[in-house]
Amino acid sequence: MKTVKVRKIGNSYGITLPKEVVERYHLLEGETVQIIEGQDGFTVTPYDAEFL
Repeated sequence: MKTVKVRKIGNSYGITLPKEVVERYHLLEGETVQIIEGQDGFTVTPYDAEFL
């Protein structure tokens, strides 16, 4: 588990992913991720249109 801080970005808020997480999931700048909300919080995962 990694801990990150919520930051203000313009009029929105965001989180910064640690480099090792970006590399592990082969994420690139500008890629889409999805937020899945649950009873106990949320999960951020790489977006895969074929999976939906």
